[in-house]
Amino acid sequence: MLLEDSQKLIAAGKTQRWDVIKWTVGLNVGLATAAAIFLNKTPPPAIPTKGPLLILLFSIIIAGVGLSLVLHYFDRMTNARDDAQQIAEYMKKRDIDLAAMTAKAYRQGDAGYDRREKRAFIVAIAASILPAAIAWIALS
Repeated sequence: MLLEDSQKLIAAGKTQRWDVIKWTVGLNVGLATAAAIFLNKTPPPAIPTKGPLLILLFSIIIAGVGLSLVLHYFDRMTNARDDAQQIAEYMKKRDIDLAAMTAKAYRQGDAGYDRREKRAFIVAIAASILPAAIAWIALS
């Protein structure tokens, strides 16, 4: 039951972090797109000079919040894996080989589990700022 709880926490964390990525990238791309459309339709003298900069700042704030949430979910999943590792070690000390029962080896921490995904998600969040940066450069 305890291992099942750890597996459920890991599965929930994967779903939650993916939702954060989708919302962060979607908000940033939508914000930059809406700003570019709105600012492009305004006559050139009326384009506010601070508008594109504010859009970029909002985009950076959204990315920062998204990144902190994604890292939080990675930490929760790592803690769940560590808990599963402790349970497996406890059982092994009592001559119950959990790895042999499940055909899985429980490893500690996020080594090998989510390292590539963590990098990819961080890059995706950072790249989501680019449309706002391009709008700021093009419309300033």
